[in-house]
Parts: sequence; structure tokens; C-alpha cells
Amino acid sequence: MKPDAIGYATSKDGINWQKFNNNPVFSHDKTNKWEQAKVTACQVIKRESDYLMLYIGFMNVDYAQIGMARSKDGITGWERFKDNPIIKPGQGWDSSAVYKPYAIPDNNRWCFIITEDVKMLNKSGL
Repeated sequence: MKPDAIGYATSKDGINWQKFNNNPVFSHDKTNKWEQAKVTACQVIKRESDYLMLYIGFMNVDYAQIGMARSKDGITGWERFKDNPIIKPGQGWDSSAVYKPYAIPDNNRWCFIITEDVKMLNKSGL
């Protein structure tokens, strides 16, 4: 069974983990068509005054896009970006899904590494 929400856990040694009692910390919003099925696979980035989360939102089992949310503490109170999704499938090798966002800050811009999917053939790009 694949995950359908995002949880939080902590570890003092990177081996033994304690799950947060109030998991999941972020779930799909059935009223947002683009993520109505589930949300998964996030990257959380600490900024000066908040945390930014990039995540995968699934419209259905085959169609995935990337969204963004922010939180004051990086655990609770996630607020979705009003213009989600921020990255959508295109017309070529990424025609059915974009997955697994990883953002890299680069001066005044962000670079994204994403995995894209066409007919279940995963490929990664920048």
C-alpha cells in the first residue's frame, strides 16, 4: 500500500525514530481537484521566518503534480499556496506526472530536480 498523507518523525541518532502523535501532519484536500486523491513525498525547507514544503498532489492514481505549502513551525498549520500546483505535467516526456520534488536555492532563484513520468517510465530532469 502506498502512502496517501505526510507524517512527521524525529530521531536523536538517525536510527531510532519516534513518530509524531498527531500524524498525519498534512493530508490531501478533496476540494482541490489537483490533489483530491492523495499527497505524498515532500521536501521541507527552513527559511528565515517559516518552513516551505514541496509535495506531490495526485488527482488520481496516474496524474501527479507538485504543490507548495508553508508552516510557522514546519510541523503543524500548513497553509497551501493559493496558485497550486506550481509544476504540472507537460506535453513530452512528462505528460502524465511530475514527482519527487527537490529544490535547490541558487542566489535569487530556485532550481528543481523532478522525476517525470510518461507511460510509467520514470525519468528525472532539472
